[in-house]
Amino acid sequence: GIQALCNMGITAMGPVLPLYIREMEGVSDGNAAVLSGFVLFLCGMGSALSSFLSGKILKRFTPALVLGEAAFFISLTFCLQRESASFLFYLGCWGLTGLGMGMTAPSVNTMIAKSVPHEERCRVFGALSPLFSLSNGAGPLCSGFLTMFFGYEGAFLFSAGAFCLAGCLAVRLQHGMEEMNGSSLCGS
Repeated sequence: GIQALCNMGITAMGPVLPLYIREMEGVSDGNAAVLSGFVLFLCGMGSALSSFLSGKILKRFTPALVLGEAAFFISLTFCLQRESASFLFYLGCWGLTGLGMGMTAPSVNTMIAKSVPHEERCRVFGALSPLFSLSNGAGPLCSGFLTMFFGYEGAFLFSAGAFCLAGCLAVRLQHGMEEMNGSSLCGS
């Protein structure tokens, strides 16, 4: 569920991004599409970078803690994006969003791998894949409806809210695991 919320939150901006950039920068549709592609490319680069580093971080901290912190961080970046008056600042926010996104999937996958017996992992990941794909479509659908009624704020708040809820669920999961194991925030 947490990964589904993260997928919804990040894909929600897809249909709105070129429209928002066109309005923010006052550029033509073609230029807005190019700038949107550049924004998403930078986000992907940040995500790839932090995914490469996630193994080192996940050795020191529990996956639920990393996931919760990353989700709250991404929620904050979406709030900052909406308040951005400069395209360069907006671009920087998307780079930061990517850095946070690179921590979510490795954290969720580590949590699943640790909690599911080895012989059942293929079945679990196979059952979750359609859920993640469904959430990739649900995010743009929800943000599109919210944008129709509330303007661009609806899409930004939807993304920020999805990540904030994911962060809350991850923190709750972390506390539940601590109560069961009697462990601390660091280590597994």
